[in-house]
Amino acid sequence: MFMEYESQVREYLRQIKLLRAEKIEVMSNVSSTSDSFTTMMFKKAAEAKAAKLKLEFAAKEIELKHLLW
Repeated sequence: MFMEYESQVREYLRQIKLLRAEKIEVMSNVSSTSDSFTTMMFKKAAEAKAAKLKLEFAAKEIELKHLLW
């Protein structure tokens, strides 16, 4: 069972890294003349995805700690 959770934790971490990279890429592709509202929305969407994954990761981490006790 531990291996299953370890695999899930690794997947959550991988997804967080991908979202961070996606956010950096989106922000670097935005030209200085682009609409600031669009830029803000891309940033907020990336932050929301990252926050959701962090919450899911934290829940799994708590569940894993509970199982190990």
